[in-house]
This record gives sequence, structure tokens and C-alpha cells, in this order.
Amino acid sequence: MRIEQLAIALLSPLAVWLTQQPGNERRQRWACVVGLVSQPFWFYSVWLSGDWGIGVGCVIYTGIWVQGAWRYWVAPHRKSWPLRVDTRAGSPRIEWRRPTHR
Repeated sequence: MRIEQLAIALLSPLAVWLTQQPGNERRQRWACVVGLVSQPFWFYSVWLSGDWGIGVGCVIYTGIWVQGAWRYWVAPHRKSWPLRVDTRAGSPRIEWRRPTHR
């Protein structure tokens, strides 16, 4: 068995299992990380086999896992970022904010 097949067989079901943990957001948030870790193995497998239909699915799944990473890992911390882009006035304006320490 090739290494990419082993990684796909272990990581992909683990990622899906993590999404199905009701009421356990600590586990659910790791699903996207595990899913993203599995994607290079999927793309390599597609490259070797030439199954481009599966490649389209890989691109879609990567987008879904990135959305999960944004939701669970990036978005909760955005309010504390010192850089802010304001687009309300039409053209984008970049503002630096002082970090607020609690």
C-alpha cells in the first residue's frame, strides 16, 4: 500500500468523524485541520491516477475545509487584529488599531 493511500484511509474518515461530534465544538473544530492535512494526499493520488473527476471533488472539499478553518480558527480572533480594512467609503482604507489588552 502506498503512503498516500494509507493517509487518505486514515485522515479522511477521521475528519468526517470529527464533524459528527454533537455538542463537542472542541473536537469539531479539529475536523477542518485534519481534512486539510489529508488534501495533499488526495491531490497526489489524483495526479498519479489521472482521475480528474475526483480532482474536482478535491478542489471542492479543500474549499469546504478552508471555510471550516476560517470559522473555527481565524474568525474568532479577527476582532483582536491590529489591522482593519474599511470599505464603507468606497475605496478601501487600511487602519491600524492599538491592541486592547484585557
